Amino acid sequence: MKMHALLIVALLAVGTVQASTAQNVDLTKKVLGTWQLTKGVIGGTPMPAGEVSKIRIELTDGRYRLTGAESPDEGTWTVHRDQKPIGLDVTGTDGPNKGKTFLAIVKLHRNRMTVCYDLSGRRRPAKFESKKGTAEFLAVYRRVKP
Repeated sequence: MKMHALLIVALLAVGTVQASTAQNVDLTKKVLGTWQLTKGVIGGTPMPAGEVSKIRIELTDGRYRLTGAESPDEGTWTVHRDQKPIGLDVTGTDGPNKGKTFLAIVKLHRNRMTVCYDLSGRRRPAKFESKKGTAEFLAVYRRVKP
């Protein structure tokens, strides 16, 4: 896959939340805002710092918008709070990932959000890692503004 498509997928992981429980609603509120990518690892290979520093994702009421990659990307996300680690489904609605769904896991710690995506869309990662030879994208974001 192209690097740009991988970046978009990784950032997509934070899109529309269909919260069915109070816990999901709380998590949703915590991730809303603008996030800057600070680290990206795709298939075990770190992304160049110059590319990482350009990418931001904006999360608003169940939608995401990714900027700074080759092509802007938009879509939705759904949190699965009942899973361990917390599951995340990201679906592109506009841009290069339109119609694609990526399975991911997410964790929050203060103003840092870590997401690990399976860019193949076949399975949800079990750990926050991106090993060589996999289609996993490990992304670490820093909150820019709520």
